[in-house]
Amino acid sequence: MTGILGYSNTLFCRAVERSIVVSISRHGLETLFKKHPLSIFPVAFMTVYRMSCFTRAVDFAMEWMVAKVGQYIYHKEQMCHNSYLLLSGHARAYKLDTETTRQRAVLEYKVFYYVQENDWIGLTESLLLSKRRSKTCVVVRESEFVTIPNDLLRNIVINYSSAAQIMLNFLVQRTYHSRKFETLDMDVQIHEESTYKESRRTYSIALVPVAEGLPYSVLAVEIKRHYQSWGTCSILTYKKLLADIQQDEITEKDQFRLEMYTLAQLEANDLVIFICLPRVHYWNEICSKYSEVVFTICCSHLPNIPTAPPEWEETIIGKSISTRRKELIILHSMDVVLPRNTKEWLYCRDWLHFHHHIRLPNEAFTFLGAIPEDQIESRYKCLNREITLTSDMSRLLRWLLGKTFGVLFSSGGARIGTQLGMLQALIEYKMIPIDMVVGTGGGFLLAVLYAIYQDYDTVQKIIEKIFKDFKDLLSFHWDDFSIPYISSNKGKRLLVYFYQLFGSIQLEDTFLPVCCVTTNLTSQNVRVERSGPIWVFVRASLTHTNHSPPICDPIDGDYIGDGAHANSLPEDVLKEFGAEYIIAFNTVGSKILDNNIADPNMSFFRYIIKAGENFLKQCGLANPSFEDVFNKLAVTQTRMYAAGVESISNLKYAIYVRPPTEHIFSQQWDHLPTLHRIGYFYMQTILDRNPYTEDIPFCQFWIKMKNTSTELAKEGGRELQLFN
Repeated sequence: MTGILGYSNTLFCRAVERSIVVSISRHGLETLFKKHPLSIFPVAFMTVYRMSCFTRAVDFAMEWMVAKVGQYIYHKEQMCHNSYLLLSGHARAYKLDTETTRQRAVLEYKVFYYVQENDWIGLTESLLLSKRRSKTCVVVRESEFVTIPNDLLRNIVINYSSAAQIMLNFLVQRTYHSRKFETLDMDVQIHEESTYKESRRTYSIALVPVAEGLPYSVLAVEIKRHYQSWGTCSILTYKKLLADIQQDEITEKDQFRLEMYTLAQLEANDLVIFICLPRVHYWNEICSKYSEVVFTICCSHLPNIPTAPPEWEETIIGKSISTRRKELIILHSMDVVLPRNTKEWLYCRDWLHFHHHIRLPNEAFTFLGAIPEDQIESRYKCLNREITLTSDMSRLLRWLLGKTFGVLFSSGGARIGTQLGMLQALIEYKMIPIDMVVGTGGGFLLAVLYAIYQDYDTVQKIIEKIFKDFKDLLSFHWDDFSIPYISSNKGKRLLVYFYQLFGSIQLEDTFLPVCCVTTNLTSQNVRVERSGPIWVFVRASLTHTNHSPPICDPIDGDYIGDGAHANSLPEDVLKEFGAEYIIAFNTVGSKILDNNIADPNMSFFRYIIKAGENFLKQCGLANPSFEDVFNKLAVTQTRMYAAGVESISNLKYAIYVRPPTEHIFSQQWDHLPTLHRIGYFYMQTILDRNPYTEDIPFCQFWIKMKNTSTELAKEGGRELQLFN
């Protein structure tokens, strides 16, 4: 077999007595077969004769197949007769996203798991004797498979227990990757998880400009420059293609040659960037076919660029597979403080899954735009621009690699001052970037401010001003008085205050991706807001029984309120948003304060009235007010949900930070310095106990920091308490 096939020998042969051995090389066998063709028959007969009956049955039952890019190996609900072993290439298994499909009325899929070389596809259905497929498997790069019938698989399981054990281990690993169950062996967990993360990176992208004159070539050079520390990257333009294949033009007749050239580039590089032409051309179809992510490139501040999709963009989107990610990149110069009118680009492209705001150097819109594509890379190196961890290009690269960092700001009223201190400690650490933020309740106010400005000093000044103004905003005013059916105040003064603060800024008009979690009181469910005016959702997140009633959503007319009542710790929302590494600032787990404890902000006469009410309640002469019942119910609900999320969460890369805020009122708006100091030193303690060095894997550092946060919370008596 070694001489015929040329594979390395897996067996060894030892002489047990004096022997005479003739050594024949593979070249000698080939020469023998050429001179004497009939000699191949006895050699083949001897080889087959030495094989076992089972080996010959396996070789007869299995079939080899080659699948092209975009080809479906099997569909959901298809009859399950075979399983597949991937010999070379790359594939992905998808499940139908029912929620997105229901909202958009278009079939949308999300990745279930990633298939690498030597991976077994469909083994779960075959071993469990499933009649129909539960997923859809699509080839994303030209691949070679081996088809294994289910009857052969069952024969192997019955006759060979060792093979059955190997299949069982593989099945457990596949379940672990898809469901992310916890494992007992920490070392094995880190190794497997890091390997799984590497399989999630993007291997090819396509840049589709909406008009000529856009600096999309500079964007490709920037991506390549940032990607050099991760692997090799190649930029494929139409001019480079013609120069390599030595032709003046390509048509559909050159399809085979183009595909072979493209596959060679994909095999030789870790990332390939396809640059489409800003016109209808056959090259754009090749780019769309072999790219995993299609980026539409536009620019908001350049004149004479229509927001409607051009003809070639619609053609590329129509040619791309339904499972391809389609995203929008809006380019800005460094002089742009805040993006504007993003919704005009998004509303006419309902196929988009995500959008990015990327700032490029001012030179990209001036002299670099007039340089030919093949000279931009050499001219751009002369600028010697520094690569920073917090730049827009670094954030885009981490998005492509599947290593995005997200920060979750939970509710807590005035306790967001503690989150402000923790945010400062995290920024000063300079080793953990913030790529996206999610907020609920009062935490959304802090999240959206950082998403807009991305500067801690500016955010701190605004928060200090808000804390000073809240003392007056939440007090009683005759012009804001309302019939106390839902709330004692109309909340108009609070609404006007935030409208003046944020103006017409939309959620999609921030460089840092941000979303808000609110409670829809009309339909009684949780909502994730990713577009719309910021001041509306900030006002809705600060809904309180005493001073601010729920607000009407200007889009659909539903009443929305504080998202903490439905999801006080929305780490699952941040995960769906695209974050792989999550830091959750949990300030909702404070104890329910007894009504007998005096509020330090309460006046003397109010304290006398409160003491009288408590005395009458204890005597059974007065019923508790609606405000007391609602507040206790809301706080209990948020505590139970937060504790339940942290206790049953299977996100190994989510760090929950619980500062000591047990005896702090949610309405103590005049204690910002104290709250800031508590959060800053608490987060600083966690970071100091886990210094990051380059000699340890980052995933191991992240898990240690998570364990440190849990241990520090237990030391302070703030371990999780589950309620019956």
